[in-house]
Amino acid sequence: MQTGTKARSSDDDETPCMVIAGVRHGSRFPTSGHEWTNQAAWPRSRSRFWDFNSGALTVQGTDQMIDVGSKFGDMYPSLFEENRYMKIFTDSYQRTVQSAAAFLKGAMGGETPAIKISDQDDDGTNNDAHDDQIDYFRRWEVQNTGGDDTPPARDFAVQVHMVDSILKDPEETYSITNNQGNDMSLDDWQQYQYQQWCVNNTISDEEYLMRMSNATGYKADTCEDKVSSSHTLYNQMKINKAVGLKCIPNFVGEKALDDSEQESLTSLNSEVTPLWFNGNDGTVDESAARYAGSLGAVVAYSVERMQGHLQETDGTCNDPRFVMFSGHDSNLLQIFAILGLEPQSWPTFSSYWVIEVYQDKVMFCYNWDGESNPDDDPQCIRIVRQDADDERADQMMDPDDLEQDKAVNTAFFLNSLARYQKDMVLSDEELEAVRRTREVIFQVHENPFADDYNDANKYA
Repeated sequence: MQTGTKARSSDDDETPCMVIAGVRHGSRFPTSGHEWTNQAAWPRSRSRFWDFNSGALTVQGTDQMIDVGSKFGDMYPSLFEENRYMKIFTDSYQRTVQSAAAFLKGAMGGETPAIKISDQDDDGTNNDAHDDQIDYFRRWEVQNTGGDDTPPARDFAVQVHMVDSILKDPEETYSITNNQGNDMSLDDWQQYQYQQWCVNNTISDEEYLMRMSNATGYKADTCEDKVSSSHTLYNQMKINKAVGLKCIPNFVGEKALDDSEQESLTSLNSEVTPLWFNGNDGTVDESAARYAGSLGAVVAYSVERMQGHLQETDGTCNDPRFVMFSGHDSNLLQIFAILGLEPQSWPTFSSYWVIEVYQDKVMFCYNWDGESNPDDDPQCIRIVRQDADDERADQMMDPDDLEQDKAVNTAFFLNSLARYQKDMVLSDEELEAVRRTREVIFQVHENPFADDYNDANKYA
């Protein structure tokens, strides 16, 4: 068993052989000047600033991800000793790739690793090119690594795999079918949730909301629009605060929101947060968990295979793996929905979930406020059956109502994560993305051309 890793378990001498993490990127710039119509805080929409910085990670966001990475380095030092055992996945957004790089810098003690980007999805039609990218890069590594045929572990580059088909919202990559057998985009599903919520609820035109609307130029008339705008306004407030700007400077002289008003906006956003992925029904089947089916299948397979390996080797862990999915807030909210967990607030920038895999148990933990508290230990919970006959998560539960710092039931956990593959709901495109990602996770970064290292003309 590997040593030197601090586990989230009560057993101090026990260490996980695999750690899987899903991380929200650090704080970002707005995606365009159109988000801030009346504000002086950001360049106008016609500025070339947006050509290069739209949605990109801010300096503060980079620091946040370094801090979170440093926390992981403290918790799991042995997992970051060898580059070849790190499996990093992002989507194609600039901020998620930047976040992965900053995270690795923090986890590796301030050392910025060499990073090779590989587009795992390629053009969506010819994935053979993905393997060619890896092969050619390995050849380059062999020719440029100093020493002998067995280079130091960190002479290898960390390969970051872009996999939009797992980490981006499905409607951005391909058509998807919901539980009723109908094609429905995530946006359409969410609009339906807003409508259902508005049957029995409303959002009043509070003065602070009107000021916020005036400051941003964002208007909302119907209840459904107000639900959506409550998150839009909250998100804009958080973007400003993350870079040290007041909430909110603008051209028209409107007064910034005071602390109590900012708390009111945060509370309002938390009230409607479940509508984005958990929904109104209170069950997993009627949630938007379906839209993370691919990710759930990958994670479940990884846990099951690692535990099988540990059982076959009497618990010996010679090659511990760290797997990270660098994505967005949906990266956290969708996993919560799959597991039947209802969030009580929106996850802040650089928040994360983490799964520790041991021979005979699994710990599921999370830090929902990585932005403000990156040094905090993640909160671990025991995800349990509602009924003795439940095979997987069914009803949504408040994580705070569950036992803390306890391992989850492994079979129940895996069935919950893999539910959509088990139900044969995943599309052919999703299944291919799942297959390729599983393969990458369990590949060991050995160089197939090492025997030819001294043949200078081999790949000339």
